[in-house]
Amino acid sequence: MRSTTNLLIINLAVSDILFVIFCVPFTATDYVLPEWPFGNVWCKFVQYMIVVTCHCRWVSGVGFRLSGVWVSVYIYIF
Repeated sequence: MRSTTNLLIINLAVSDILFVIFCVPFTATDYVLPEWPFGNVWCKFVQYMIVVTCHCRWVSGVGFRLSGVWVSVYIYIF
């Protein structure tokens, strides 16, 4: 079960879970309250997690597409 597709799916799932846990509640709180109540360190951490999970989703998407193209080319050639 250690195929490339399975690893990309696990990567995408972990990224989505981290986004939901660390980004969504605090971003919603930021929209509701007039100022950030969690401190400067947590603000930087939440922004960091938003960027990391976004890049992780992007890399997983590129990996899916490249693995699909590779399989298509491999089947066409052989």
